[in-house]
Amino acid sequence: SEADGRARRDRSVCELCEGELELLKQFAVNRVVAVRLSVLEATRSIAATEPHQAAELLAQIRFSDSSEIARELLMSLDRDVGNLTWAKLTSEHQSTVLSELTGVPDISDPWVTEFLSHLATNDPRAVLALLRQRIELAEGAEKSRNFHPVPYQWTAAMNLQSHPEFVELLRDLLLWLGEDDAWERAYYGRTLFAAVAGSFEEPVLALLLEALRLGSDADARTVAAVLQEAPNDFVFEHVDFVIDAL
Repeated sequence: SEADGRARRDRSVCELCEGELELLKQFAVNRVVAVRLSVLEATRSIAATEPHQAAELLAQIRFSDSSEIARELLMSLDRDVGNLTWAKLTSEHQSTVLSELTGVPDISDPWVTEFLSHLATNDPRAVLALLRQRIELAEGAEKSRNFHPVPYQWTAAMNLQSHPEFVELLRDLLLWLGEDDAWERAYYGRTLFAAVAGSFEEPVLALLLEALRLGSDADARTVAAVLQEAPNDFVFEHVDFVIDAL
């Protein structure tokens, strides 16, 4: 195809020919996955000499319908070094990428979870907002059974325990969990809480006890739900918490 040819052509003479960027942008929204993957390959090549234009092109690629494109695109965003990194994207481009990621059918690929975990260390609210939106999408009838809102397994842990907003992030999750009784929110929401909480040590336990003591019956049910995701030896390792909770 023309898109594949432009992706693979020799750019040693001319990185971007006249009108080529606009043509690639048109290919970036093509309904055929292979065409959009070719645009992504061209983006990697262009980034070597025209990083700003490469970033602009990358943000044009639609991938909310394709877990494959999502993986390949996030692989292109080198962590901290290279010509094309997340930090070098404008805030508008970053928002566009995250918006596309909201609708991706499955985000369990290790490259995707690693990207989200790395991003969470710097911007946990953006990552949690994305995952909450995905769960809320799953609550709607328009999403099929092939839509999986959170990763089956976090191959790269978020490691937010040392983040200054750690407790506040968890508190917000608890409040959000209690706002709706949809089974999708209860099930996927508690796995999200566990992914953020980590090993259910202090101060997570203090937050849960606070919700039990000061909250409503609904809050108590929310705490009971998230505790289902605690480690198997939780009741033996945290006897004092169990006694206080009862």
